[in-house]
Amino acid sequence: MAVNKLVSRSGVTLSVNAYALSIAYTGLTGTFQVGETVTGGTSAATGTVIYDSGTVMLVADVTGTFADAETITGGTSSASATTSGTPANSYLASYVAFGRPKSAITISDSRGTQTITDFTTPENDFFDTIADGRTGSISWTANLVTNDAGYYIADGAYKFNLDARVKVSTVSRDGTLTKDYEYEGIFSEQSVTFNESGVAETSWTFNMSDQGPFA
Repeated sequence: MAVNKLVSRSGVTLSVNAYALSIAYTGLTGTFQVGETVTGGTSAATGTVIYDSGTVMLVADVTGTFADAETITGGTSSASATTSGTPANSYLASYVAFGRPKSAITISDSRGTQTITDFTTPENDFFDTIADGRTGSISWTANLVTNDAGYYIADGAYKFNLDARVKVSTVSRDGTLTKDYEYEGIFSEQSVTFNESGVAETSWTFNMSDQGPFA
């Protein structure tokens, strides 16, 4: 019987999520910018945008309490919108894709280290090695993509020490086997460098304290 193999880059993907103040809104004018300060027109609450989809944003480093049905305004973009519902701390409803892993994703725990690389990791062996309830770390390097929403979320979680989640999605070479691995924890290391071709690369280490799936 042939052994299915994982395909890093095309068959293994990463996505992220973060636990922060989630603000849903309507009536957007302009475009909010990641990294800018938003201010509530009624509450005078402020916070830093780490993610924005055009209908919901994640905000960190919050001062005060944002209110329902108030106007929020971006300090840099001057974009504005009206909050829809009372903002509350939560994860996003869905994970957000994070660039494209380069060469390998390394998952380490008490049993050792599992490295996912191009065409080299047997699918079934990988499934058997990663078990629920383990703690450890995940590390990877990815090309830095312009306006990568997943990078912004991870960067915000790292800067503001937010709880976060990482999902590693695997697909077998023939496309018949799929599995997701979800981890919760914090981003402990982050760096941006330029390779020999002048392409920006971002490297990460995520310390996991729990493994999903999460509701």
